[in-house]
Amino acid sequence: NFDYRKFDNMLEKAALKWLLLFSAIVLVAAEEEAQLKPVANRWLGNTRYTEYRGVKVTAAQAQIKGTHSGVDAALKACNARKDCKAVSSAGGNKYRLVKGLQMSPASKQTRFFHKSGHRTVTRTTRTRTIRVTKWRQFAGVGLWGTLSGYKFKVLYGPQRDLNSAFRACLKHKECNGVSRLSNNKWQMGKGRQVEKGTLTWVRGGRMGTRPPPKATRTTTRTTRTGSYVKNDGWHRGYFHVSPRG
Repeated sequence: NFDYRKFDNMLEKAALKWLLLFSAIVLVAAEEEAQLKPVANRWLGNTRYTEYRGVKVTAAQAQIKGTHSGVDAALKACNARKDCKAVSSAGGNKYRLVKGLQMSPASKQTRFFHKSGHRTVTRTTRTRTIRVTKWRQFAGVGLWGTLSGYKFKVLYGPQRDLNSAFRACLKHKECNGVSRLSNNKWQMGKGRQVEKGTLTWVRGGRMGTRPPPKATRTTTRTTRTGSYVKNDGWHRGYFHVSPRG
């Protein structure tokens, strides 16, 4: 004899299993939909902002009073406040600073900028002394020394040839030498700072005493290090609803 009661129990259990499986799939799908995806990252000074679309902050307690016209103005204002965590759309081209991240769904075009990281900029400066390697006495203009492969960092007063440059330099109290440019023209130089170039003649007695006068070359190296939110799921606990279409 066929046991209908047993068969009904089997069907009921099978249906329950399928229901649980379907519910799990729906929950996973909903969770995936709730994941905000970053559109782009941008740096303002040493602060990083990550842009998202489809959400905004509407809770009054999370908003900082006032609005700003344009994204750039809003981000700049947010940078100036430690309590600002993000910039949220306030309609049109207006944006509001927010100190809380209680987000609400919005249209897909709505922009939201999360303050997601900072960096530290370190500049290391190295100064090296460049010394004259060769001296030469020129008739009528005195003693000059060569710096091969360098030019003055501050140049002025272009001259047509070396002799004209020597004579012009002797008439200027601030002139410490002359540098040849890539077009074979010459210019007078101020100060003691030099940089990579072609050839420089330094004025004897002005850049030190013989031997030898000194010039300096300064190089600066910039290093940027920072920390930022790498996990794009940072908003868990703040946002659980898919953006509106």
